Amino acid sequence: MLDELARHILDGWETHFPGSVRPSSLSYLNATGAIEGGTTTFLAFADRSQLPLFVVKVGRRVSDGVRLGRESELLNRLATCPDVVAGAVPRSICHGHSCTTGLLVLSVIPGSPMALRRKPEGVPDLKRAADDLGVATTWLAEMHLATRRLDVEARDVARRRLLEVVSEFRESFVLTAVEDEVVVNVVDALEDLLDRGVVVQHGDFSSQNILMETRSSGRPSLGVIDWTWSEEHGLPAHDLLFLLIGYSLQLRVGSGLPGFVGAFRQCLIDEGSARDMTFDLFRRYCRAIGFESAHLPQLILWFLIERTVFDYRMLSACSAHGIWPRWTLALAAESLVPLSEVSDRQYWISLFRTYVSAIRTEAA
Repeated sequence: MLDELARHILDGWETHFPGSVRPSSLSYLNATGAIEGGTTTFLAFADRSQLPLFVVKVGRRVSDGVRLGRESELLNRLATCPDVVAGAVPRSICHGHSCTTGLLVLSVIPGSPMALRRKPEGVPDLKRAADDLGVATTWLAEMHLATRRLDVEARDVARRRLLEVVSEFRESFVLTAVEDEVVVNVVDALEDLLDRGVVVQHGDFSSQNILMETRSSGRPSLGVIDWTWSEEHGLPAHDLLFLLIGYSLQLRVGSGLPGFVGAFRQCLIDEGSARDMTFDLFRRYCRAIGFESAHLPQLILWFLIERTVFDYRMLSACSAHGIWPRWTLALAAESLVPLSEVSDRQYWISLFRTYVSAIRTEAA
């Protein structure tokens, strides 16, 4: 397959890489990824160059081809956005060449994954983290401004998708009466959120997919890769919440599920410098896109519901093939539950329950 792709790329070199010198050969290096991911990634090198020329994403299942096609279409849409957005995302070079599971060829984005900032003693360095996260927040606001849609069709698509997610959430997890009431209230308030527009949602806007590079001017530049799980009709702030919460979870000090919950509480619930940083960045984002920060609790709940269902689907797909992510195995061992039940106890549902409890306590 890759040999055939190399011939295809070389034969159409002027189309794919106009103005550049055609190499005599191409070679590939597999880039490791999570087993629950939908694709396998290869880096392509020209002749004896040590710098990758392009990226190849190959689907693992036949259904992955559809998602790769959507990713290509979305990247083509982002390529028409202002330079600050278009210049930060990969260019879709070609898609779907002779591969039953789907194949996508992308340009290379320079930079290194956003660093997780810690002080020498191992605790989070929030000042340096805020600088990096601020760059990502500013870019995200620019992308959402460029892709926001207010038309009826876009809102209808988003509504159908989100209501399907909520239905799956309520069917898959046993909720308390209080939790179910919160979900009902979230659904009732959905129209108010949709009236403010829907935006492109990256879906995995995490530190490892945000590439940072310092320009000659000393100012940082940013690139965003891996749009595999993107949605064209998403709610504002989903990606920002994923970045901020995920960053906190990666810097957690405690172990196991209590460590996840503790880091989540520091990020969004408990008073302190970590929560102050989160809210400062969220307010900056809201000012940039003209969104009311008062909607934050609703957006957090929608985010937690979406992430819980997303992970539930990933675990179900993995278990159907007899494979399990490492964190799932660790959670099963820690909780002393069989793997067949661990999907019901994954950490996103625990974070949802934690947040519901916190907002109910605050309301009381």
